[in-house]
Amino acid sequence: MWPWRRRERFSLDELKFLTEQLQRISFVNDLNKDSVVEILRSMAELMIWGDQRDASIFEYFMEKQVMVLFLQILELSSNTTAVVVQLLQTINIMVQNIRSDHAIYYIFSNGYLNHFITYPYDFRDEELLAYYISFLRTTSTKLDQTTISFFITTENDNVVSFPLYTEGIKFFRHEESMVRIAVRTLTLNIYHVNDDSVRKFVSSDKAVGYIADIVGFLKEKSFSLHALMADAERNHEPLQSKSRLEGCIAETEEILDYCNDIVSAGIPGLARAMTDNLMHVFVLPLLCSLASENALSALYLLARVLCLIRHKPLANGVAAALVCESFLDSSLPEQERRPLSASGLARENGVSSLCPMELVLSHVISDSDRVIVASVTFLLALLHNEVDDAILEVLGLLPRLKQHKRRLLQALMGSNSDEELFGDEDTLDVCDYSTLAVESEKTVDGKRLRGTNFCRATRNDRNAKCNSFVRMQEAVVKKLLELLCRRPPPCIEALWQCGALLRQIFPYHQENSVHSSRIAMIRTARIEAKEAVLKELDDCWCDAIPFVVVEVWQKSRKALEGSYYRDDSTTLLIQAQRKNLDGQNRFSSSVVADRMQEAIQVFVALHQLLHLLIGESVPEALPLDMSYSGEYVAKVGTEVDLSSVDALPCRIAFERGKERDMYLVPTVSFTAGWLVLADGVSPKGVIRVIAPLAGCLPEIDEEHKRWLHLRIRPPQWPHRKQTKPPSRTKRVDGRWTLAFADPQSCEKARDAVVVAMTAQKNAVLELLKPLLEEEDQAVPI
Repeated sequence: MWPWRRRERFSLDELKFLTEQLQRISFVNDLNKDSVVEILRSMAELMIWGDQRDASIFEYFMEKQVMVLFLQILELSSNTTAVVVQLLQTINIMVQNIRSDHAIYYIFSNGYLNHFITYPYDFRDEELLAYYISFLRTTSTKLDQTTISFFITTENDNVVSFPLYTEGIKFFRHEESMVRIAVRTLTLNIYHVNDDSVRKFVSSDKAVGYIADIVGFLKEKSFSLHALMADAERNHEPLQSKSRLEGCIAETEEILDYCNDIVSAGIPGLARAMTDNLMHVFVLPLLCSLASENALSALYLLARVLCLIRHKPLANGVAAALVCESFLDSSLPEQERRPLSASGLARENGVSSLCPMELVLSHVISDSDRVIVASVTFLLALLHNEVDDAILEVLGLLPRLKQHKRRLLQALMGSNSDEELFGDEDTLDVCDYSTLAVESEKTVDGKRLRGTNFCRATRNDRNAKCNSFVRMQEAVVKKLLELLCRRPPPCIEALWQCGALLRQIFPYHQENSVHSSRIAMIRTARIEAKEAVLKELDDCWCDAIPFVVVEVWQKSRKALEGSYYRDDSTTLLIQAQRKNLDGQNRFSSSVVADRMQEAIQVFVALHQLLHLLIGESVPEALPLDMSYSGEYVAKVGTEVDLSSVDALPCRIAFERGKERDMYLVPTVSFTAGWLVLADGVSPKGVIRVIAPLAGCLPEIDEEHKRWLHLRIRPPQWPHRKQTKPPSRTKRVDGRWTLAFADPQSCEKARDAVVVAMTAQKNAVLELLKPLLEEEDQAVPI
């Protein structure tokens, strides 16, 4: 650019030269913009180098007031985007990389950066906006109790201006996701600065409107999710809309994560504002949607609120709203108060008279597996959030261990147990979520207001209150048992979630008859599920059953002993559906594989749940002898002694018009079985083909009594994890037609195949006998 100079690139002389060039600029246009851009870029590099190696460089930078020169260049470059972009990039690089406190304080001082922040840029240029947002985000990373003072204007110890914050949040709804993410990062960096005046400012009435903007944006995303989920429910091939749904879910969950970060920032005013807005603008309308066609997305969103936002006042508020209509009403301004609960809204529309919790329970036994999974996930989320025990008891979701402790406590306290457990008569139980957000207990008119209970309780109606708790618990358990025992069963995700929830809240028996009847329901369902598994022994994947049982055992145990919840929310919403095998070829090995796997999943889940409910543990692994490989020891092309086996001579054509003389050898080894075709002259033969024995369905042709038809399934279990997918030919069912010398030989061959199949089935049955034939005897808890 300046070939005549002989200065070193990184030196004080170079900075002096660049500064002089900058001072001479009186206008910026297309003729000199490239030169200005190069000066600014070089100065950024030089300042970073000097910060690490030569303090005199920054001393000169301050002496010549280069930041003022930068502001002058900004004013001169309003119509030259390239220069403005480079100027923002230069400052961004300096702020991000300079480590000297002295240098940083200078850059931040005298309102230099506030001028850059508030300058009226033309944000129609996407590149300019990207660099501006990056500059704001980088600046926010340098904020602390000392530097924050450079960015605020105060009057009487109150912050009246904070451009870095107020300008940044204007882009919260920007269409570009990277811009929205940068704004979230910027605000969180500000919220974590331990400065009382700043925290007071961001939670003031003037600034807290941003919280309402966040929740409003979240609500807009929920509308999109409602529409996408309705399409997925109606669509016979929901994967077509998966990408759009993934994007909507990802954005929604990012906002919820951001809400959690805000309430966790340690600013009470922000947490209170977030709780109020979430409850009023988001949660209550979702509860109202439980009685509409949007129930699936409403349940999903409610569950994600509780899973992603770990804030006790909010969790208590959501839980309380499920059982208290006045709670929903009290959240509105006085002039708008009317029955806005799901119950009240339903009555207005003539739909139903169920309260929100009853609506959730009604969805537990929905015809849609997705709705079932979403509703049970919501109940699990309530159970695992920070909801008070008293609220969980009202909802019938108090964990059984805590139930047991309460029973022991009541026994120890004797006749006054109810009074001690629910407080004295001066206690007023309220359902105001704003009280929950501020404090757990306060005093009004000499009476304690406790935010963890829901209706006025006096000494006279405590027994009725306890009875209502018991009734709700019975309702929850009844719905879960009804789902577990339903035939056909729901998808396995729903079954696992339902079992995990039931295991945690299944009550310690109060009456043996009630307890026994509940256990008997699970035992009956287990027996029916066992019969479904036994039927699969006669089909084409008989030999794969032990492997599937072992694999499913591990997954089911992990799901039932924890709270089963899929991290992939899109999979949860789209693919949580029982496969519909009706109308498909029932003889197809792929259909049989899906049916058999489902039967085993249901049986194993019910078997394990039964043991967990009666107080037994579930072993990590089944004591099954799985040492055999399941593969034929001899390979194609090896010799076989035909005189030592029951070899049945036949003819078969693998190509049209080319029949070959073969020997059929049905072979069984433990639970593995094969159909072997060998050619040659007895007693020596060579193996040409090996196929699975299981499910070959030997059948003599009605018109040609010498022909024996055999179904040949693929050799590999289709759901087995493989590094390479099997070839297409291995997945397609085959068919053999063997011709024998006479009908008697054909019948003999069929009988030999049937005997081998029976031996294989008996071997599998013997292997699984400890699991399938376990005695169904009630074991008291």
